[in-house]
Amino acid sequence: MKSPCQLMILAGCALTIPATHFNVEPDNYRPDEGTHSEVQIQQPPKHTVPVPRLSIGNDVFAPGETPTYSIQGASANTPIYWSSWKDGTSTGEVDVNYGETTDDSGNWTSSKGPWSAADSGIWIKQANINGVNVRVQFQVTAVNNQLRNSPSVGVFEQ
Repeated sequence: MKSPCQLMILAGCALTIPATHFNVEPDNYRPDEGTHSEVQIQQPPKHTVPVPRLSIGNDVFAPGETPTYSIQGASANTPIYWSSWKDGTSTGEVDVNYGETTDDSGNWTSSKGPWSAADSGIWIKQANINGVNVRVQFQVTAVNNQLRNSPSVGVFEQ
């Protein structure tokens, strides 16, 4: 029978667990001598996932205007997955990747086709980068000048 190993937890607590619960044995474990070893468990370094920013250039667009999507501060060289909603209803675009990835610095920018009158409504575009979702809300409307400074429409992050 293997002797117990003592685990030294960083908080200063000690926990004794029979060595039979381990798949590996410490280098100085001697089953014939009944000895045991101290195994130090260190907390792995925390891996932080960058929180990106998503912007679209304006909060209100008129038909014919072109959006420029921009992601900054994301994980480098990571695929971008898009989702969108119009007037609170999914457009059917749910975590779709169009072959777009962030660059070596975690940034990406692209202009898309112009909005049409049929696109009028309140939109939310969401980018999922490395499991982090960021959103931008904007409006497409033919009444562009009245709403351009509306405080209820703008860029936000989740």
